[in-house]
Amino acid sequence: MSPAPLTRVLLVLSTVAVAAAAWPPAVGRAEPPPAPPRIADLGFLEGAWTATLEASTWEACYTSATGGEVLSATKEIKGGKVVTFDYERFFEKDGKLIFTPFPGGRKSLEFPLASLDAAAKKAVFENPANDFPMRFTYQRTAERTLRVTLEGDPARSPMTIVLDFKRK
Repeated sequence: MSPAPLTRVLLVLSTVAVAAAAWPPAVGRAEPPPAPPRIADLGFLEGAWTATLEASTWEACYTSATGGEVLSATKEIKGGKVVTFDYERFFEKDGKLIFTPFPGGRKSLEFPLASLDAAAKKAVFENPANDFPMRFTYQRTAERTLRVTLEGDPARSPMTIVLDFKRK
């Protein structure tokens, strides 16, 4: 092929490529599904936090997501003494985010991620097999505020606990 026809072919191909790139997407073409939630999406938990509820003070520390997990330790102080404590583990398992609480240091049931709103920095973990809590909601409601809500099944345990933690 001589240079002139080759130049014309290249010109036609580049014109078609530019037109195809600018062409509107086909009607009804599905958008690719969003990426599944990852442990890094829980980075908003990281830090040292303190909350007051009734006569108790709660202290919580959440690690970064580095290494593929977020770990935490929490204690409740009442009358100058620790009255409860727990640990928490957030990790990925089979492509899903999982939360496991360890109340009093004892492993509990796993709570799969029910919903995540990364823009609102809100994650909800649920396990209806657990009586209380059956739902844990973590949300950064402000730059220096982390709200943790524990909810039970209204038919079995109509209790809700809301802790508004402030960054230490």
